[in-house]
Amino acid sequence: MNPLRLLRISSHAFLAALLLIGTPMTAIGQTGADDSAQKSTAQAAPKTEQAYNLPPDKLVKAVTLNKIRLVLEIVGTFWGLAVLWLLLATKAASRMGAWVQGVSRFRWIQ
Repeated sequence: MNPLRLLRISSHAFLAALLLIGTPMTAIGQTGADDSAQKSTAQAAPKTEQAYNLPPDKLVKAVTLNKIRLVLEIVGTFWGLAVLWLLLATKAASRMGAWVQGVSRFRWIQ
């Protein structure tokens, strides 16, 4: 595979991931008549001591950070695979192995 083609494919995957996290988050932190109706039903429900809910502003922030983390993990995985592929495709890994063997004869140092 041509390295430029791989770069183009990875950039398209990165842009697609950015588009996925670009969805509007207004539905979660939206205020208005629907929000007040939800608050009244939430107050009427009995609360247990183990229940924990984030405030709406922190929930929006947590969801956004989770999406960013997920995209970074996916992009990082593809980036790592691309670097490993380039090391193998350009035979740089074998050259590094030969260089390390020339530097030291002890296997545990190599």
